[in-house]
Amino acid sequence: MKLHELRDNPGATKPKKRIGRGPGSGTGKTGGRGIKGQKSRSGVAINGYEGGQMPLYMRLPKRGFNKPNRKKFAVINLGLIEKFIEAGTLDAKAEITAARWTRKPKSPRICWSKPASCAASWTVSASWRRAK
Repeated sequence: MKLHELRDNPGATKPKKRIGRGPGSGTGKTGGRGIKGQKSRSGVAINGYEGGQMPLYMRLPKRGFNKPNRKKFAVINLGLIEKFIEAGTLDAKAEITAARWTRKPKSPRICWSKPASCAASWTVSASWRRAK
């Protein structure tokens, strides 16, 4: 088989529609654009128009946007954990869950500005260094 022998399957491609080539073609005269109106003119596109549906730029709020299905985190301060361990209200070996800190189920995230001074290990979904 050679490159010039390659062919598409029969019916896989349609011939290009030749617009404005006489009445016998089916798309002559107005070329499938109808009569008059903004859409029949050349170089006109109605940007942002969604066929009567409320356009996206009108559906979104004008200032800011909060994703309804965003992941929620329970922010836990590392300094606060250390205080509780020193006071004896929190066990250093106990697992830290978001239920201890918030009422709604969220995944715990530890916020820290300096390394932990107490010897303890925790399993958390994420942690980040606090901006100074």
